Amino acid sequence: MIKKAQTEMLGIAIVVILVSIGILFIVTNAIRSSGSQSQKTDFSEKQLATNILASILSTSSKADDCQGDRISTLMIDCGKGTGRTCLLNGNEVDVCEYLNVTIDTLLNATIKVWNKKYQFLAYKSLASGVQINITSRIEQCLAGDGTGLQYVQKDSYYLPLYPETMTVELSLCS
Repeated sequence: MIKKAQTEMLGIAIVVILVSIGILFIVTNAIRSSGSQSQKTDFSEKQLATNILASILSTSSKADDCQGDRISTLMIDCGKGTGRTCLLNGNEVDVCEYLNVTIDTLLNATIKVWNKKYQFLAYKSLASGVQINITSRIEQCLAGDGTGLQYVQKDSYYLPLYPETMTVELSLCS
């Protein structure tokens, strides 16, 4: 009878050990997957910023407005201060003003619809001032919104102005 009791206790001990190992694997896997999910989110946010910025810069203006030139070409004209004008709602406006309205329209139709917080900047140097600044609720990310500082994904393109460079940035708040 004692041998049978010892065998049963040994069986219970083995079952407890196997269950403990199983729980350990489940917990470890859950911790790993939550870290990789965060990495996936960061990567997809970075790709979103990169793709949207590239799309905006390669978009062409309406043929009637600015001769169908690409946004990147118009930004170079804005940065150089060429005095170029474009048509906006039938009125002739400076190319920088045209870009402000056009880019704001593009961002409102995409990122804002997706309820993302963002900031679009174009400048030669921060010291000389920002030519284009389109912002939607990004301050909540930069200053924290009560839940702590949120991570901002940023992508930049550089346009040649010779001898200067114009920086074009899109920041997204996750």
